Amino acid sequence: MGVNIAPTLAGSIQREFIANGAITQYAVVVLSTPTGDGLDSRCALPSAVTNQVLGVAQHDAADGEPVRVAMQGESYIVANGAFSAGDLLSLAATTGKVDTAASGNVIVGLAREAATATNDIIVCVLSAGFSVVKP
Repeated sequence: MGVNIAPTLAGSIQREFIANGAITQYAVVVLSTPTGDGLDSRCALPSAVTNQVLGVAQHDAADGEPVRVAMQGESYIVANGAFSAGDLLSLAATTGKVDTAASGNVIVGLAREAATATNDIIVCVLSAGFSVVKP
């Protein structure tokens, strides 16, 4: 997937991090180990579906490259399968894709559009950065 240079969705709050491993555009990412000085914040693909979400990568990044991460507002996001508009979404796998949230899952956000298949790119209202768990 190439870098999408489309305009940022309205209301998106973004911050730049350093990729810890290769990250693909619109993948959900988690905070990774920063350097000792705390100035080199890193992000990575999740290692488990229970990881606390940082946000969504806005473009591809190789290991060690800067990557913009949408942390609040709206972002495009990659579906792991079909779900409906209005569904709560959580991590589906360690690939950074999302699916309908099950009980006990950390919520990534709310689907603003339906997904009909794996790898559909849809708009999501993010709740990243908060420990929101579906009851």
